[in-house]
Amino acid sequence: MAATGTASVEYREFKMNPKMEYRRLGPSGLRVSSLSLGGWLTLGGTVKGDPVKDIVQAAFDNGINFIDVAESYAGGNSEREVGRVLKELNIRRSDIVLSTKVFFGVRKGPNATGLSRKQ
Repeated sequence: MAATGTASVEYREFKMNPKMEYRRLGPSGLRVSSLSLGGWLTLGGTVKGDPVKDIVQAAFDNGINFIDVAESYAGGNSEREVGRVLKELNIRRSDIVLSTKVFFGVRKGPNATGLSRKQ
């Protein structure tokens, strides 16, 4: 136990794959794998639970550090599943670049969609 009362977490180490091309993401300085793991039609939708963990682990172990999700993919379940799996696999958040999209929303209501500070 750490001094704060929480257990220390041993994170998985990200290893760049020498066969994977990494590119700089604009002027941000981020280096992302040229291949990304996309969650549009699968993660949280047709694929749930342990298979999502297997997919994310295989991607991470092969040097993929870029995961694409959106609040509208599978009604928000794509983001939830990926978040759950990253936590369960002890993947350090700073080792992964997550892209997501907003605007359309997954709920009804006057402030549920758009690009204002509310979203």
